[in-house]
Amino acid sequence: MSGPSSDANGTGCIWQGISGGGLAISWETVDTNGLSDFYTLKSDQAYFEPTTVDGYPAVYADASDYRPSGQCAINVGANDHLFFFVNIHSSNHSQACNLAQQAASDVIKNLGGA
Repeated sequence: MSGPSSDANGTGCIWQGISGGGLAISWETVDTNGLSDFYTLKSDQAYFEPTTVDGYPAVYADASDYRPSGQCAINVGANDHLFFFVNIHSSNHSQACNLAQQAASDVIKNLGGA
């Protein structure tokens, strides 16, 4: 199952595997200050770990910590005004965050970065 999705924060796409795994990529178009807006929500996050993806600023973060069950979210700043997030759910629990970072890297490459 796959298809576009949208909510009050932006537009994205969701891919759901038969085995229960899935991937969601969404652009946060409401927050016009990029990751700076997300950093203001730091205290509302269950985990918040700054990193980079192919030289772009990023942060592993989510309001709930489902990483032990194989779900990981990473938010990546595309520029000073726009960021996207990748949320992955994997049956390989220990690799979920690595897979989320790889998907984010693929988005950047498809946009002509890195």
